[in-house]
Amino acid sequence: MYYLVSNQNIPNTGYNRHFKFLKDIEVIVPESKPEQQKIAEILGAVDEDIAKTQEVIEATEKLKRGLMQQLFTRGIGHTKFKNVRLEEVSKISTGTTPSTNKQEYYEGENPFIKTGEIVNEKITRAEVYISDQAVKDYRLKKYQPGTILVAMYGQGKTRGQTALLEIEACTTQNAAAIEPSKDINATYLWFFLKSQYELLRGGGVQGHISHLNLSYMKNYQIPLPLMSEQKEIAEILSAIDEKISVNKKLKEKLTILKKGLMQDLLSGKVRTK
Repeated sequence: MYYLVSNQNIPNTGYNRHFKFLKDIEVIVPESKPEQQKIAEILGAVDEDIAKTQEVIEATEKLKRGLMQQLFTRGIGHTKFKNVRLEEVSKISTGTTPSTNKQEYYEGENPFIKTGEIVNEKITRAEVYISDQAVKDYRLKKYQPGTILVAMYGQGKTRGQTALLEIEACTTQNAAAIEPSKDINATYLWFFLKSQYELLRGGGVQGHISHLNLSYMKNYQIPLPLMSEQKEIAEILSAIDEKISVNKKLKEKLTILKKGLMQDLLSGKVRTK
């Protein structure tokens, strides 16, 4: 059996006066202390699993950062890489944003990637889709899967972040679209640019509105090992990314599980005995 506990009798003095709303809360509590204890144990166990999963994520991300630094400077066979300018191994351009005053431009099936979606992840879908007419009127290029996007504007975390397209998509003028040539592996290049986040943020035009530009990106130095080593480096880092992704999904599932258990157990909908 459950009963209500009210906070109405909490004196409105000192620290409590800043939390008047707490006095109006009624809490459903099991009468049985063993049941209360059992609920606490169940929720505590889920909390512990969430914390352990987060620790695995952080440890794997730390490992990845260390590996990236090593792989992009010494490689796998500790060979010396030659450095090339980004424009030597890719085509670099940008897009345009269709007028938002024309609703019909935003009623279509063409993915349009904004800088807010460039968050150091692969892009498999877009938040905004534009019409064929918008593509035609603004002569927008449809970038192919394997294109790397770099956010060139943004005062928060955005500027300097990257994304790897896994779909055909157009993009805004605030992003650089990098189309790798046959001389460089797209995934390798993406991981390298991800490793350069802090340097990219500190580069380009600094001032009232700090930003990157195409000239800066075209001249950015890229370490270039043999294609076979590029692919191997990309595979190693992709495997680590996959492990991080699996654990992030597990943490998300555990968090959802906890919310459901709290709703069921703390309301009396589900009993522990």
